[in-house]
Amino acid sequence: MAATVQQLRILCGDPSSSAILMTSQYSAIIEIESNVYRAAALACRSIAATFAPKVEMGAGPAKMKLQQKYEHYMDLAKKYDSRAESGGGSSSGLMPIRTGEDQEFFPVP
Repeated sequence: MAATVQQLRILCGDPSSSAILMTSQYSAIIEIESNVYRAAALACRSIAATFAPKVEMGAGPAKMKLQQKYEHYMDLAKKYDSRAESGGGSSSGLMPIRTGEDQEFFPVP
Protein backbone atom coordinates (compact mmCIF):
# COMPACT_ATOMS: atom_id res chain seq x y z
CA MET A 1 0.00 0.00 0.00
CA ALA A 2 1.56 3.25 -1.12
CA ALA A 3 1.30 6.47 0.82
CA THR A 4 -1.59 8.79 -0.01
CA VAL A 5 -1.77 12.57 -0.11
CA GLN A 6 -4.25 12.52 2.78
CA GLN A 7 -1.92 10.35 4.93
CA LEU A 8 0.95 12.76 4.31
CA ARG A 9 -1.18 15.78 5.12
CA ILE A 10 -2.18 14.16 8.43
CA LEU A 11 1.36 13.10 9.36
CA CYS A 12 2.75 16.54 8.50
CA GLY A 13 -0.07 18.48 10.13
CA ASP A 14 -0.77 20.25 6.85
CA PRO A 15 -4.57 20.25 6.37
CA SER A 16 -5.83 21.04 2.90
CA SER A 17 -7.79 24.03 4.26
CA SER A 18 -4.55 25.87 5.09
CA ALA A 19 -2.05 23.85 3.07
CA ILE A 20 1.64 24.69 3.02
CA LEU A 21 2.33 22.21 0.22
CA MET A 22 0.04 21.75 -2.76
CA THR A 23 -1.56 18.41 -3.56
CA SER A 24 0.67 18.15 -6.64
CA GLN A 25 3.75 18.47 -4.43
CA TYR A 26 2.55 15.64 -2.18
CA SER A 27 1.80 13.56 -5.27
CA ALA A 28 5.36 14.15 -6.53
CA ILE A 29 6.75 13.08 -3.15
CA ILE A 30 4.69 9.87 -3.30
CA GLU A 31 6.13 9.15 -6.76
CA ILE A 32 9.63 9.43 -5.27
CA GLU A 33 8.93 7.47 -2.07
CA SER A 34 6.07 5.04 -1.48
CA ASN A 35 6.91 4.19 2.17
CA VAL A 36 4.53 6.38 4.15
CA TYR A 37 7.09 7.40 6.79
CA ARG A 38 9.88 8.10 4.31
CA ALA A 39 7.42 10.11 2.22
CA ALA A 40 6.30 12.01 5.34
CA ALA A 41 9.95 12.76 6.21
CA LEU A 42 10.52 14.10 2.70
CA ALA A 43 7.33 16.18 2.89
CA CYS A 44 8.37 17.61 6.29
CA ARG A 45 11.75 18.59 4.86
CA SER A 46 9.98 20.23 1.93
CA ILE A 47 7.78 22.19 4.33
CA ALA A 48 10.83 23.17 6.41
CA ALA A 49 12.49 24.38 3.21
CA THR A 50 9.62 26.82 2.68
CA PHE A 51 10.38 28.42 6.05
CA ALA A 52 14.19 28.47 5.75
CA PRO A 53 14.53 31.56 3.51
CA LYS A 54 11.87 33.40 5.55
CA VAL A 55 13.91 32.90 8.73
CA GLU A 56 16.79 34.83 7.18
CA MET A 57 14.48 37.72 6.26
CA GLY A 58 12.58 37.78 9.55
CA ALA A 59 13.32 39.95 12.55
CA GLY A 60 12.49 39.77 16.25
CA PRO A 61 9.52 37.59 17.29
CA ALA A 62 8.57 36.84 13.67
CA LYS A 63 12.03 35.41 13.01
CA MET A 64 11.81 33.33 16.19
CA LYS A 65 8.42 31.89 15.17
CA LEU A 66 9.67 31.02 11.67
CA GLN A 67 12.77 29.38 13.16
CA GLN A 68 10.58 27.29 15.47
CA LYS A 69 8.44 26.14 12.53
CA TYR A 70 11.55 25.22 10.56
CA GLU A 71 12.97 23.24 13.50
CA HIS A 72 9.61 21.56 14.17
CA TYR A 73 9.39 20.16 10.63
CA MET A 74 13.03 19.08 10.62
CA ASP A 75 12.52 17.26 13.95
CA LEU A 76 9.36 15.65 12.60
CA ALA A 77 11.29 14.49 9.52
CA LYS A 78 13.89 12.83 11.78
CA LYS A 79 11.10 11.12 13.73
CA TYR A 80 9.61 9.69 10.54
CA ASP A 81 13.06 8.61 9.30
CA SER A 82 13.44 6.63 12.54
CA ARG A 83 10.04 5.01 12.11
CA ALA A 84 10.86 4.02 8.54
CA GLU A 85 14.24 2.59 9.65
CA SER A 86 12.53 0.47 12.30
CA GLY A 87 10.29 -1.09 9.66
CA GLY A 88 7.26 1.17 9.93
CA GLY A 89 5.28 2.27 6.91
CA SER A 90 6.16 -0.76 4.82
CA SER A 91 4.19 -1.44 1.71
CA SER A 92 2.00 -4.02 3.45
CA GLY A 93 1.80 -2.22 6.80
CA LEU A 94 1.75 -5.65 8.46
CA MET A 95 4.36 -7.59 10.33
CA PRO A 96 4.24 -11.03 11.93
CA ILE A 97 4.04 -11.30 15.70
CA ARG A 98 3.74 -14.42 17.86
CA THR A 99 0.37 -14.73 19.61
CA GLY A 100 0.09 -18.13 21.25
CA GLU A 101 0.16 -21.16 18.93
CA ASP A 102 -0.49 -19.48 15.59
CA GLN A 103 1.28 -16.62 13.94
CA GLU A 104 -1.04 -13.74 13.09
CA PHE A 105 -0.54 -10.42 11.35
CA PHE A 106 -1.41 -7.08 12.90
CA PRO A 107 -0.87 -3.48 11.66
CA VAL A 108 2.37 -1.92 12.80
CA PRO A 109 1.55 1.01 15.11
